[in-house]
Amino acid sequence: MDTLRIDYRTDVVLMIAEAYQNDQDLELAVRRLAILGSNPPETMIEESIQFAQKAGYTEPDISRIQSLQSALQTQSPPPRIPTP
Repeated sequence: MDTLRIDYRTDVVLMIAEAYQNDQDLELAVRRLAILGSNPPETMIEESIQFAQKAGYTEPDISRIQSLQSALQTQSPPPRIPTP
C-alpha cells in the first residue's frame, strides 16, 4: 500500500485512530498501520497530521490522530512492528 495517495492514507490513519480511541489497543493500531506501507507508524502518523491540517480536516479528527501519535510516543517499550 506504499502507493496509496496521501489523502486516502490520511483517511485510513484517521479510521485507525478512531478505532484506537474506542478499543485502546495500541498493538492492534500498530498492526493496522503496518498494512499501509513500509514507513514507521510514527512517520505515517506525522505525515497524516500535516496533510490533515493543510487539507482542512476538522479539529476533532486531527486531535484523534494526535492522540494515537501520543500513545505511540509514550508507550514503553514501543509496540513491536509486525512484518507484513
